[in-house]
Amino acid sequence: MRTGSTIKGGTWKGWVYDGTTYQTLVVPGSMATYAYDINVHGVVAVEWVDAAGIVESSFYNGSYRTADVPNAVNSRVHALDAAGDAVYSWDDGAHIHGALLRGRTFKTFDAPGCSITTANGINDHRVIVGTCFNGPNYSGFYVIY
Repeated sequence: MRTGSTIKGGTWKGWVYDGTTYQTLVVPGSMATYAYDINVHGVVAVEWVDAAGIVESSFYNGSYRTADVPNAVNSRVHALDAAGDAVYSWDDGAHIHGALLRGRTFKTFDAPGCSITTANGINDHRVIVGTCFNGPNYSGFYVIY
């Protein structure tokens, strides 16, 4: 299965493709919906923009369950693994950080020496990958959790 997003009728909408059929994903009341990842159980990581322009995160598995990083101005889920652990990039209004959602508990983190940390991927071997900005340079990082 694959996920993605497209602009349709002037609005961004997420989609899931099972090899035969596309299913459109739109979080109710959202201004835009983006589908980023799907795990082996069919749970989709969805980012969406609410009516106030705030970016929020949900998981879709027949219905939407919102799961935003606590105290985040914007919460962006990027990927999830087979166990349902998910990685995020989120901002507090001043800086961008990474976060791991494991079960129902968030653990926030920053790559050492970086003013911007984005968590972009997670695998079933408990490895998180992402990018880090430290001054004029971007670099990659990984964390084993």
